[in-house]
Amino acid sequence: MVVGSTRNQTEKGGRGSSLPPSREAGASGNAMVEFAVVLPVLMLLIFGVIQFALIFGARLALQNAAEVGARAATLASDPSIPVTAADAQVAAETEAFNAIPAFLKPLLGINPTISASVDSDGDLDCDVDDVKIVTINYDLDLILPFIVPGSSGGVMNMVVTGTMR
Repeated sequence: MVVGSTRNQTEKGGRGSSLPPSREAGASGNAMVEFAVVLPVLMLLIFGVIQFALIFGARLALQNAAEVGARAATLASDPSIPVTAADAQVAAETEAFNAIPAFLKPLLGINPTISASVDSDGDLDCDVDDVKIVTINYDLDLILPFIVPGSSGGVMNMVVTGTMR
């Protein structure tokens, strides 16, 4: 009688079974179902981390470009050489654009908007006392637009400002 009960447990995948635990009766599809439930959440988490890293990197790169442009306007305002505000503005905008990394310059010809204000006292020259402000307005394309707050249509508008005296 003892042998019969052991054989009965062995046939059902019980304690004396030679089948691996994943192949026991009633557990054949559990792993696939769990994988199907966990995979979308895991992918959303991974791509969300990547998206926020790209946003952070773009923000730092644009901030650096704005500060480089403001520094170029400051260096253009040499007291020994009179510089017009228009020349300093062109220098600031050009240097800011050149400082933007290649991965942020779109291939379709849509460039970031760069504006420079270099004449704070209104005398049409760029002198040492003027505050130089460079503003960059950039539309960043998103991987997951529904995760990022404040985005619309898969694009996040970023505005950064660099100021120097």
